[in-house]
Amino acid sequence: PLLYITGTADPLNPVEGGEIYIGRNSFGNKPAVLEMIAKWADIHGCAAEPRVVYDKDGARGLAYDCADTPAVEFYLLNGHGHHWPGGRSHLPERWAGKNATKLSATDVIWEFFKRIAMPATD
Repeated sequence: PLLYITGTADPLNPVEGGEIYIGRNSFGNKPAVLEMIAKWADIHGCAAEPRVVYDKDGARGLAYDCADTPAVEFYLLNGHGHHWPGGRSHLPERWAGKNATKLSATDVIWEFFKRIAMPATD
């Protein structure tokens, strides 16, 4: 299963991809988030177009329907920076952006994995 939660204003994980900076130091480039999620959905044989599973208070959750594989879900938080959604900020706003969501990542993660049936092991 794949659950990915990120903010639209995260300078350390830019949604559109690109070079990452902290101060004047570059930490390399990263691909666009939606490209990465689409690749994971494709690898798992999921639908190319996601469906909306959550849309409230500036947070939008998308799920890619998959046949016989684990779920792929993506949450995009409008105006949110590099912080634990629903938690306290530990990084300065000038580095990490605003902590701007009402969504609780802890609750979303718990609900996601409660729905995932894992195969029994011996």
